[in-house]
Amino acid sequence: MADTQVVTYDDAVHNRLFNTGSFSSRIVVMIPAHNEEDSIADVLKSLHEQSLPKGIEMDIFIALDHCTDNTEKAIRTCNKQYKMPVYLLHTLNNQQRKVGALNQLYQLFWGNPNDPDHKEVGRQQQSYTRSIVAFVGIDADVYLDKECIRTLWTELSHNHKIGAVSANYTCLMPESARHILRNDPDRERLIRKGKYGNALNRWWVAQQNREFAQWTMKQKYSSYFAEIAGGQCSIFRPEAAREVREHYKLNGLYDDKSDTEDLLLTQYIRACGWVCIISKKARCYVDSMKTLHTYSSQRNKWVSGTTDLRRNILEDYGFRNADFLSIF
Repeated sequence: MADTQVVTYDDAVHNRLFNTGSFSSRIVVMIPAHNEEDSIADVLKSLHEQSLPKGIEMDIFIALDHCTDNTEKAIRTCNKQYKMPVYLLHTLNNQQRKVGALNQLYQLFWGNPNDPDHKEVGRQQQSYTRSIVAFVGIDADVYLDKECIRTLWTELSHNHKIGAVSANYTCLMPESARHILRNDPDRERLIRKGKYGNALNRWWVAQQNREFAQWTMKQKYSSYFAEIAGGQCSIFRPEAAREVREHYKLNGLYDDKSDTEDLLLTQYIRACGWVCIISKKARCYVDSMKTLHTYSSQRNKWVSGTTDLRRNILEDYGFRNADFLSIF
């Protein structure tokens, strides 16, 4: 199917997602989206332009989480041009934001452990799940380099011990606001959304790129040891993902016990015996914090999540102190 289709968990249970029972190998892209009408078209464009591994197809699953803007319309309009297999899931009763949205997507493949009727996904959906050779998790404001997924897949499949590979991140630099006519009716929205900015906005982004570069080099000098399989763009081996879900009794793949859910997931994957690495050259372009307020809020979230993980999660799940502290 090369179209945009709205799906539900009941569709997975009752075999209504697909018209066939046999599937070729595929990579499944998982995207959580909350009010992303200004960025989602660029994300789909970059996915359409991907150079995929030979013999492997790609499907895109997007969780529409309490969207109050035109995100769904933007997806449908964009995909009329690209005609990719895109599946849209409207989240239900989600109180866990990004974590909950992603977990509801993963339940389409693994089932919902909280279902009071204990319904399992249908046989056709189980067959589809067995055809998945990798999950790629990306944010709804990320633009992938054309070789990003192919490179991540090559590195993931290089060694069976590798459970996750994180891409290299670069912040998109806003264009100068001087390029927008002052009487452009869309001027304020474009500046507010970050496509354009002033000299100070651009300076903030440059500092974040400097941090990303330092962080990336640190990991590569440490034998490509990935501190975090970042939610912006990472590829996961299905066997590793499912083992984490079953071992830690999760509702999907992610745990909401920390503000930095991707850091926690990385530690879960390692605790199950898998290796997490940073890619040698796969690159994606991510959104940036363009003001002091948003920059500070992001850092506070990271510090809060890391502190929470050290203080509570470490004790709950029995990580060895030496293993955990080695990433800081």
